[in-house]
Amino acid sequence: MLALTLAFLANAADLPPPTATVQDDGSVIGSVELAVPPETLRARLADPAWLPTISKDGTTVTLTGKEGGCQLIKSESPNVVMTARYTTRRCPTADGYQSTLIEGNAFDTYATSWSIIPTETGARATYKVSLTTSLWVPNSMVRRTTRNTIQEMLVNLQTWSQTAQ
Repeated sequence: MLALTLAFLANAADLPPPTATVQDDGSVIGSVELAVPPETLRARLADPAWLPTISKDGTTVTLTGKEGGCQLIKSESPNVVMTARYTTRRCPTADGYQSTLIEGNAFDTYATSWSIIPTETGARATYKVSLTTSLWVPNSMVRRTTRNTIQEMLVNLQTWSQTAQ
């Protein structure tokens, strides 16, 4: 185990920078190489309140209940127009998590997914957000803001992975 940890740390400085791009369908996909094994990230993501400590975008989340193997999560996310308040159903998948909108004041649709796979240096995490807003805001602005927020979160996640124990 110590040799594996040392290998992760030795390769941490060589990790490529995270990417986040807007897809043709309007979704945003971000990807990041991490210096931790997949199970370390999955364990952290099991706590829905952990990710906002990494993203640092002001979002707060509260676990409000469980439904089968899924979590019901209430989120508040400040932005330039208003504070978005929404409830999602977050379920584990074979390689990560998937969230879908139950209700909210700012989205007509909202879905996210995490895919976490092993790599030679640790893990690759891919995060996808698909949303349509119910606000009178241009889609180009929503997509750009979403892309920038995901990019910043993934930079912070990569930094965390280089110091995680």
